[in-house]
Amino acid sequence: MEENHFSVSYSNGYPDGSASGLFIDSCTVQNPLFICNIVLIEWYWVLTTSYNVPKDKIIEEIEYFFRAGDVLLQNQELCHKALSVHQEGSADFADCLIGILNQEENCKTTYTFHKKTSRLSAYTLLD
Repeated sequence: MEENHFSVSYSNGYPDGSASGLFIDSCTVQNPLFICNIVLIEWYWVLTTSYNVPKDKIIEEIEYFFRAGDVLLQNQELCHKALSVHQEGSADFADCLIGILNQEENCKTTYTFHKKTSRLSAYTLLD
């Protein structure tokens, strides 16, 4: 039996667990689910703020996406790098990904008002 990782993990977090299965069940290696950066960031944010899913559980799901043949993340290598930075520190996943994406585009720095985010090498604090 094939594992449906996403819908199993959050069955008690979603109202009835059915929404996640609608798109995951229809994905195949030939027709993968594409998740763009913005959707991945929003998904992470909603799960932590609205459903109180712990950081480690969401990280497990994103790691599953890396392995799943039926899921394709935009900038998958950069998402993987951002996830590693996020796991090692206290910066938000979104901030990690934005900084890494900007570095990939040869940005010298990304400015932020957030002191915690400014600790990342990709960022410079605005006073």
